[in-house]
Amino acid sequence: MAKPFIRIKGSVSTPEGGQLVRLITEAQLFAGKDAKGTLVICEPTTIPGADILNASLDMGALGLITDYYPKQRRDETSSTIPWANACMEGMHWHVQCEDRPFICFSVTPRMGD
Repeated sequence: MAKPFIRIKGSVSTPEGGQLVRLITEAQLFAGKDAKGTLVICEPTTIPGADILNASLDMGALGLITDYYPKQRRDETSSTIPWANACMEGMHWHVQCEDRPFICFSVTPRMGD
């Protein structure tokens, strides 16, 4: 059976037993919706990286959910989980001691829609 999501490099684990969180969209985040303790579902065109991660964490979110694929491949890969190399607060490949903990998942474009 296929996994419904993939944890992105740099992401921390949830507490033992899991964690229930609210989901909000990126549009809701930037419209001022309370993001404390949420996971932010990124817009399909938003590349998961420092810009959206920092904004989300600054507003109290726990992290991100992304289904990003370049536009030319999105329609032909709607059931494939996109590969995101890493998602970090800065322009580096690995978690740094000053980085805040976050949770980040990659899901299929179909799930994201």
